[in-house]
Amino acid sequence: MADIEDLRALNSGDVDLVRRDLNGADLTGLELAKRDFSHADLSGANISGADLSASSLQQAKTLKLRAVGANLTSVNGALTVFHSVNFSKAKFRSANFTRAHFAKCDFSGADLSGADFQKATFEDGNVFAGAIADDATLFDGANIRRPLAANSVFRNYGVERGELVRLLSAPVASKEEQGINADALPIGRDTEASRAQIAQLRNNLNHNKRSIVLSSASVIEQIGEFRERIRGHNGLPADLRVNLLSFLDELLSDMEALIAIVPENDQGATESQAHAIKSWSTRFANRLASQARELREPERVADIGLPVGIILACGGIAAMVSGGVVGFGVGSFVGKLITNQLKPGEVATKVEKALEDVASNKAP
Repeated sequence: MADIEDLRALNSGDVDLVRRDLNGADLTGLELAKRDFSHADLSGANISGADLSASSLQQAKTLKLRAVGANLTSVNGALTVFHSVNFSKAKFRSANFTRAHFAKCDFSGADLSGADFQKATFEDGNVFAGAIADDATLFDGANIRRPLAANSVFRNYGVERGELVRLLSAPVASKEEQGINADALPIGRDTEASRAQIAQLRNNLNHNKRSIVLSSASVIEQIGEFRERIRGHNGLPADLRVNLLSFLDELLSDMEALIAIVPENDQGATESQAHAIKSWSTRFANRLASQARELREPERVADIGLPVGIILACGGIAAMVSGGVVGFGVGSFVGKLITNQLKPGEVATKVEKALEDVASNKAP
């Protein structure tokens, strides 16, 4: 049974529900958007029909969770184990479930459009009858057996050594399918990279793979330290704390997804990996810009300061991956926004210019 005080905190609108005991709680139809359920116990709970959009489920306990028709749009469920969960008819649009583990889950009729399941694990026994996925749904590097991979939601992928690999013949998702606002964030008229661009991305990967992995690992470590600083900062408004933690969670997932794409030291980058890097770069830039716009009144967080190491490392990583423009043309702008060196309008303008340069393959 759920803890009474923890239930009271949820019902009172508390957004910080980390490690709360909600075992068996009936949360059907509730408005639970932008809540942080990280490490919470949701075993046997019922969130059917509830709105959990933009909430975090990272490493929550979910055994026999019922989520029929739940709104999981933009939910962060990365690194979480989902066992015997009923996701039927749930909406996963733009959700992040990288490196999550699914066992005996029911996705019947679920909408997986634009969701990110890279490096996830799908055990035998998961059901995808009537589930919907589009060309923006990512399953790159997911662990799966060939019979389950025959389901239509994996139509853009083949199986190589137990992992899903995107087919080169698979359609390229449009900007809208990738969750990109084409009007607000113009990235050029041609949505497909030329052969020359793909070749350059492969070269970047081969030349910088060790540095990319080491820098990404450094960012992951710094993110963990900064998260603790935010959690211990009592002066932050609750909604701002959740937004900042969500920002860091997304950044963490980006770094983990990047490491998963980079080839081993003794292997050269494939064309498929180059396409995956192209997709990663676009999502990275767009996600940072989107998160920047969601942060309100940046002067409220100026006193905690985004670590300079994170800003510089993110800029350096994206520079090594894409040639420089995305890294310091977007990542540093977001950092300056958070530390009150730029206002949101200035960031939007600079982000747009950076993305235009990326699309036209201009030098930084």
